Amino acid sequence: MTAEKIIAAVPAARGGGWRRLLRLARKELRESLRDRRTILTLVLMPVLLYPLLGVSFRLFFLSQLGTGAAPEYRIGTCSEREYRELEQLLALSQKHSPDSGSASGATPAARGPEPKMIFLQADNPEALENGLHTANLHLGIRFHQHLPTPIRPDRDLAADVDLLYLDGSPVSREALRYLEKRFSAANAHFLGDRLRLLDVSQRPVPVRIHILPLADVEQKFAVSLTAVVPLVLILMTITGAVYPAIDLTAGERERGTLEVLVAAPVPRLSLLAAKYLAVLSVAMLTALVNLGMMTVTLEISGLGPQLFGERGLSPLLILEIFALLLLFAAFFAAILLALTSFARSFKEAQAYLIPLMLLSLLPGVLGVMPGMNLSLPLALVPLLNIVLLGRDLFAGKEDALLAAVVVLANLAYAGLAICVAARVFGAEAVLYREPGTWWSWRRRQPEANRQELL
Repeated sequence: MTAEKIIAAVPAARGGGWRRLLRLARKELRESLRDRRTILTLVLMPVLLYPLLGVSFRLFFLSQLGTGAAPEYRIGTCSEREYRELEQLLALSQKHSPDSGSASGATPAARGPEPKMIFLQADNPEALENGLHTANLHLGIRFHQHLPTPIRPDRDLAADVDLLYLDGSPVSREALRYLEKRFSAANAHFLGDRLRLLDVSQRPVPVRIHILPLADVEQKFAVSLTAVVPLVLILMTITGAVYPAIDLTAGERERGTLEVLVAAPVPRLSLLAAKYLAVLSVAMLTALVNLGMMTVTLEISGLGPQLFGERGLSPLLILEIFALLLLFAAFFAAILLALTSFARSFKEAQAYLIPLMLLSLLPGVLGVMPGMNLSLPLALVPLLNIVLLGRDLFAGKEDALLAAVVVLANLAYAGLAICVAARVFGAEAVLYREPGTWWSWRRRQPEANRQELL
């Protein structure tokens, strides 16, 4: 074939630009997936991270909401007679309801489950105190005057009782508060019966206090946790894109293979587009694996309703979050390629990316704060708008207008980042293995004329 025919074949080969781009992207993606660090962030980290998050969330809810199991108090007396007198008082307090004159009429939900009491008998007062110090007892009871048997309203009732507890033990203090309430209820019941017997209309407790806790519908524990979930997904997506971006730019330069690619009869913009598609593909594979592991963890642990309310984690919600991650990954992959193009070694690229990762944490942490709501100015802040919109999607409170602003803003940022990455990649002196500079992106080097070379 003559030189004229070769020259004429060059423009014809450009007709398959999309096929060539896909082949280049497939080649770059294949090289990225050969890296063990990429596989580690793609598969192993989500497999280990989300079960740990599930356990942490479950422990959080158990500590905040309680397990629902009744507490158990071990109460000691010094004799069988004291035990029978204590039983009389406790039985008297059971007859007393909040409506019949208690000082604090708490609702059953506010009172919680009724504690279980286990009664033990000590041989003497010293043994009773030793039982408290050795944690065999939570509370000790000593009667100074014995009660009449049975307790009746037509008889006077007067007794002094010592309640011994261990000051450094939270369980002992809880048992003390519980017995104090029971004794107050018994006193109120006896006084009410005595007043009725004497035909006195005054009730024993003139002013009753009713405790009515109200659940905050807007701000629950799920509000802050629903911001943590999209933040974790975004950070994992960033992590999945870091190693491919470094390996396909600084890594290839360090291995000496980037010069060969640039010298090939392929436009540099096509090379950059292929690398960009490879990094974006790995980032979205990481996002997909993370979403899958998160869904499996929430389904197995049963934390979906606690985190996301009655709406739960629906397939539509998963698709919305995946689209949000795709939008963010498109922006961040271009930023990573632009930064790593300056580096001539793997370590140098890592040094460039550390400040970027630290800067990425700041808006992400701000998005976790309960008082931070998505507004028009915040919808223009990168990363923060994604976290806030993801939180609103999980909570089912998304605003269509603000969501559109977030999408358009991130599309604009992604386009701008791609332009900067293309400028940087085109201006790099890769043929001479020279490090890029922060101002070199302003000087695009002209590509070689293939027809003149031929």
